[in-house]
Amino acid sequence: MLDEWFVNPDTGCVKYDGRSIHLEPRVMQLLVFLASRCNRVVSREELLDTVWPDTIVNEDALTRAVSDIRKAFQDDHRQPKIIETVPKRGYRLLVVPVPVEDLPEQASVARVLDAGSAKEPTNGVRSWLDSRLAVVIVGALVLGTIITIGMIVRSPSRLPDTAIGGRPLSSFPGAEYDPAISADGRLVAFLWSQHPGEDAEIYVKSAGVDAPVRLTYGGGYKTCPAWSPDGSSLVFIEYQDERRSLHTVSVVGGETRRLMNLAPGPKGLDWSPDGKWLVYAVFSGRGEASRIEVLELATLAQQTLTSPPSGAVGDKLPAFSIDGESIAFVRTDSAILEDIYLVPSGGGVERRLTTSQIRVYGLDWLPDGERIVFSASPEGISKLWQVSITTKVVGWLPTSSQRAIRPSVAVSDGTLVYENPIVDRDIFEIELFHQGEVVSPAKPLIQSTRADFAGRISPDGSRLAFISDRSGHSEIWIAHRDGSDPWQLSTFGGPIVLAPQWSPDGSEIAVSVKASETFAMFVLDLEGGPPRRSTQGNSHEITTYWSHDGLSVTYETDSSGEWAFERVNVGDGRILRDLPADSRMVRESLDGTRLYYLHGHPCQICSRPIGGGEEIIHLTDDFDLDNEHPYVPVEAGIVYFRSFQDQREMVYQEHGSERPRVLARFDRSDGSYASASPDGRSIIFDNETYESDLVIVESGVVQ
Repeated sequence: MLDEWFVNPDTGCVKYDGRSIHLEPRVMQLLVFLASRCNRVVSREELLDTVWPDTIVNEDALTRAVSDIRKAFQDDHRQPKIIETVPKRGYRLLVVPVPVEDLPEQASVARVLDAGSAKEPTNGVRSWLDSRLAVVIVGALVLGTIITIGMIVRSPSRLPDTAIGGRPLSSFPGAEYDPAISADGRLVAFLWSQHPGEDAEIYVKSAGVDAPVRLTYGGGYKTCPAWSPDGSSLVFIEYQDERRSLHTVSVVGGETRRLMNLAPGPKGLDWSPDGKWLVYAVFSGRGEASRIEVLELATLAQQTLTSPPSGAVGDKLPAFSIDGESIAFVRTDSAILEDIYLVPSGGGVERRLTTSQIRVYGLDWLPDGERIVFSASPEGISKLWQVSITTKVVGWLPTSSQRAIRPSVAVSDGTLVYENPIVDRDIFEIELFHQGEVVSPAKPLIQSTRADFAGRISPDGSRLAFISDRSGHSEIWIAHRDGSDPWQLSTFGGPIVLAPQWSPDGSEIAVSVKASETFAMFVLDLEGGPPRRSTQGNSHEITTYWSHDGLSVTYETDSSGEWAFERVNVGDGRILRDLPADSRMVRESLDGTRLYYLHGHPCQICSRPIGGGEEIIHLTDDFDLDNEHPYVPVEAGIVYFRSFQDQREMVYQEHGSERPRVLARFDRSDGSYASASPDGRSIIFDNETYESDLVIVESGVVQ
């Protein structure tokens, strides 16, 4: 905190009195350096050497950067309050920076809430901060500590001062994804689907401008290519006729060879440095979480390495360490919370490296064997990060691309390849049955050039609440039922926001907000005012639904050490624990009489009366549903989403019928939210379409 200003070095954001200003990375770095030497005159030469160490610039660049800081803080160079020019010597920061955790709690909260509330809905909720939760994260400049949304960076050995750059490796039509770079950094294998609905095939391309070479032809849906240590062949997973199997193919072409069938499981495959083992993830049995398993190639003997706790979704994305002694993997605790763990490659005690990451999309080891690079989404957009396996320090790796997922690193020289997805996320509506048929095709309800998702219609059917980052951060927005005239309700200013839920009278909305390392549940009043926290626990609270009678809000939490559902009484704050054990994705029927939920891995959709009673199984694990694919109870059945290859289907299963009906198909799409209109006549859902290209970062850039 500088005077009345809240500064976040990680995001480049400066906030005061509801306004938010973004500084360029060099300008923010200059501010941080001056703050570390506050009330001292710092020479121009020292500032140029520190902020522009590898760039030839003149003093004009420094002058412009100082001017940008002054503009952000509304500082007058003639009567400075923030930064002073000392003629012929340099600059001095006049304000002592104060870490937000050092502020008195009442003072820090009062300053941001301004002791007032918005009178008009169009003003939204005023900016807010609770220093215990660190919802608006502020750089602790004096201590050199940077607290980022969703993770803590504890002065790592080195963080890149600028973006790590990179250049396009591919820009072909369609989607190129799942990159894997060979150990020597010469070749990159990847999957390429040239047309929507077309199965992707494996290609290999040099790091230069050469055309890609196709290695596979037909067969089935392929994923997870991984290199042999000598770079002569690739192993991959193939799905065909609902079977999952391991295959290899030579990089010079030829027939693929099937190694063995695999049990169902999530994504991930790697080849050990000595060439003797493969590692992947499988479901060990019906209703069980996924586990990491190794395969000895000489004997095809299998060994299970990990044991996820009860309630966890499971483990995925394993990667051998440089020396082959350890395996890094991702453990999914809930629908979006994922963390990186280590386990010895021969089996043993698991060790957790990160805390409460958001959707980890790939990881790999850096050549020093000390750090792991991974993709995660602490602010809703996937970025690259690195974590030390010794200190557990996490640091950001800024890329030239807005999004970066599925990193792959060459062991020999550290050349990095990653996938740059081009995403368009909008909210669609499909009207349901008129004489047993769909009334009309899916149509857009909310569209913009930014991410719009999680739409929910108000109980009276007149308004639509949704999440959008069109203001620069994920916030709650309100629009008319047809999507017109949207206005911003919340001004959280940075944290991830999840799962808006209307109160039955339509006057309030319950949401989950990523506060420091946990999600906390808050209630927003549509008439304005600061957000109100519903519970006071220190565990995750992910909102699920507001009960039909208005008396309670149900949320998912890990307060007991395992994920479970609880309810909080809206009136007195009492916590109620009366929901089915080992259940996931709990929903209430439209009329408020039944409770729907998932059981097991793979899943069953079940229901029971709200007050308790006999359980009914509606759908079993012969359909493709998991925590990434939503379902919606409607009056006479269930609407759910399933994915297969490059397509996504919306399916209707009528109660008592064994024949599901496909309502709509979408090419190259995804989405995690769906809900029904109050009258049950429409389904509101996310449709996230994407294409992707590959980016390469040359050796020596990632240090």
